[in-house]
Amino acid sequence: MNPEQFKKLLNCRRSGWYDVKDGPETARLEIFGPVGGGWFGDGVTAQAFCNAVKAASAPVLELHINSAGGSVTDGLTIYNTLNADPRRVRVVVDGIAASIASVIAMAGDEIAMAENSLMIVHQPWDLVCGNAKAMRREADDLDKISAQITKIYQDRTGLSAEEVTALLDGEDDGTLLTAAEAKEKGFATELLANKTAAACFGADIWTGVPADLVADDEPAPAPEPAPAPAPAPEPAPAPAPADDVAERLKTLEAANAQMKIQLEKLLGNALAPQPENASPLTWAEALEAAGGYAKARQLYPLAYEEFMKSNTQTRK
Repeated sequence: MNPEQFKKLLNCRRSGWYDVKDGPETARLEIFGPVGGGWFGDGVTAQAFCNAVKAASAPVLELHINSAGGSVTDGLTIYNTLNADPRRVRVVVDGIAASIASVIAMAGDEIAMAENSLMIVHQPWDLVCGNAKAMRREADDLDKISAQITKIYQDRTGLSAEEVTALLDGEDDGTLLTAAEAKEKGFATELLANKTAAACFGADIWTGVPADLVADDEPAPAPEPAPAPAPAPEPAPAPAPADDVAERLKTLEAANAQMKIQLEKLLGNALAPQPENASPLTWAEALEAAGGYAKARQLYPLAYEEFMKSNTQTRK
């Protein structure tokens, strides 16, 4: 791997790398982009994907793959989940199934590949920082992972361990297989004629991948829907006809006259002349005895004010 490819490997990130759409007959599963969201498993982990798969109720699972690889641990988790699922699993390689994505593909009861799609198998990678002891321990761990992956390929293809290892080693780093070669060696069971392979985000880290299978960048998010228009204001009520207004005024005037009569009755006692020697307390008691004074003032303010003005001299 040259420095430019290594730089692209480090920067390869995609948050929405999977999708699960349940249906009455078939649940469509998609892995489009780096497994785990990034090459180091620091994105959305496989656990979320596996939970969504288990929640799907359809009797058939159809997994579409277009991925250049990703986190080995996340990939093995997905493979084991699909391999243990009792439902029929159909895998479709839409563009490329490289590295751990090719291992996930082996979980299918059927593995279909577009005629111009690709599969890449290779020995596992890792990055480590430390002394010689740490490097040796990491190399031992990689050998164990390689043995696990080799066994998965063996069980699916029927190839011997030596044959699989030769493909994983390759001339430099692994082997790039066309769809026809993958089918010939047992990595696929079906070719999809006249189906154009989709470009894959991150596929340019691999040597030999055609340019038309490389997506330059993560696709832009779909635009947010335009906000719903504000509801139209309710129309203002039509003005009342002139005749109706005059009639309502007459009604109000009659009601006001009636209120004035009631108010005079309520306040009559309170406004009666008081003895010269009456104390303020006696006057307050007279107001309270009037009964309904405060309520009359609250309910009939216009009539109350008019009445009070006309009886000013009496109150003095």
